[in-house]
Amino acid sequence: MSISLKQLSLLLGLSQTTVSRALNGYPEVSEATRNRVIEAAQRHAYMPNPRARSLATGRAMAVGHVLPISGHSDMVNPIFADFLAGAGAVYTRRGYGVHLSFAEPGHEAEHYRWLTRQRMVDAVVLHSPREDDERARALAELDLVYGVHGLLGSRRDGYNYVEMDNRAALEQATRHLAKLGHARIAFLNGPAGLNFARLREAGFLSVMEEHGLVPNRLWMLNDEMTEEYGYRAARRLCAQPARPTAFLTGSMLVAIGVHRAVLEAGLSVPADVSIVTHDDVLSFVPNGLPPRLTATRSPVREAGQLLADIVIDQIENPDRPPRGLVLQPELVIGASTGPAAAEAPA
Repeated sequence: MSISLKQLSLLLGLSQTTVSRALNGYPEVSEATRNRVIEAAQRHAYMPNPRARSLATGRAMAVGHVLPISGHSDMVNPIFADFLAGAGAVYTRRGYGVHLSFAEPGHEAEHYRWLTRQRMVDAVVLHSPREDDERARALAELDLVYGVHGLLGSRRDGYNYVEMDNRAALEQATRHLAKLGHARIAFLNGPAGLNFARLREAGFLSVMEEHGLVPNRLWMLNDEMTEEYGYRAARRLCAQPARPTAFLTGSMLVAIGVHRAVLEAGLSVPADVSIVTHDDVLSFVPNGLPPRLTATRSPVREAGQLLADIVIDQIENPDRPPRGLVLQPELVIGASTGPAAAEAPA
């Protein structure tokens, strides 16, 4: 059971002001006192009250996540759910809340101005960034701290971010299939225009060229990463006289749809068709042990934790330069890939 600030201060024999300042990093508190307070807070499960801290610090004590109000919402995306679970654990530990709100696409700048006027948040986290992202420009103009789950184009300075190396992930996945003899590879990518999709396509094409393989541009598709997208695309491609021998997909959901369509077509995995996916570490869509699908593993929850800490660090230390981290994918071999079938249609 957690205790209050008053109870914690009584246990330590310190004033509530001293305890609060120690927990909030004020420089006038000695390092010995700060360490003593932090150790006691952890031992007695003390959780800061965001409202009380807001009054004490003049901050909102909340980080905003703004989602689209129409079309496909990140709210139902398991990747967003895992990212927010990781970030939320850090927000709670550091005494911050999460402010979820919605805006019409193209009107995010107005929404950010409203959040700032209302003093609702101290920072905003951007999801699904584009190369030329007007949301980031709007936040920079408001002088509001922000972090990006991903990259703003090729730029890697001047803002906080945590990025999975999406190009490297698709290079690993494509190289794995090429070494197994696959030349007829379908690539079911994410929505066109999003930065991660652009980087993944670049990784796919670079390895195809590296191995002297010619990609079929009609098999390079872009859409929202849903099970239905994977199923519809694979069903159509598997019905063609010259079908793919392998599918690369952008998420577990798409791969599950592909797997269903392949089996319905009377084909087997991996004897007839191999499947490689990305983002298989999802709480609600587990890949199993041993892995059912070969995947380039992306630690989404860890990315949420890392970006939350980076953003809060800058909230609490405004003069700190922005920081960025690039996480490396791990190729995990599962039961869904094998050598290209010699009798596959040409």
